[in-house]
Amino acid sequence: NAGFANWQNGWADQKKDWCCMHAGKGCPETTTMMAPFDCNAGFANWEGAWTDGKKAWCCKFTGKACDAFDCKHGLAKADTWSLGKKAYCCERHQLGCPEMLTTTVPFDCNAGLANWETGW
Repeated sequence: NAGFANWQNGWADQKKDWCCMHAGKGCPETTTMMAPFDCNAGFANWEGAWTDGKKAWCCKFTGKACDAFDCKHGLAKADTWSLGKKAYCCERHQLGCPEMLTTTVPFDCNAGLANWETGW
């Protein structure tokens, strides 16, 4: 955004091109730019089929393909997340899942199985 108020005269051509392509700013009004991604194509399966680059671009510029939660933010303290974030991140990204507890069972149902009628 530095110098954006006078971008036509103040920005170098390289900066104009980069900012136009990546931020949609500094684009010449007479030029129609092709978007690098078609955010409608394959949208029904965006989570599994799109590249990370396409997801990021479509989320930023069209609001499509955005994750409901940033599952990497605060991961070290995932136990403080809301239940919704915990469920989403665990299910979709296998992040923030509760630790699996190993417990012992009170009975070994295989012990004495061959003699269960008289032995149990």
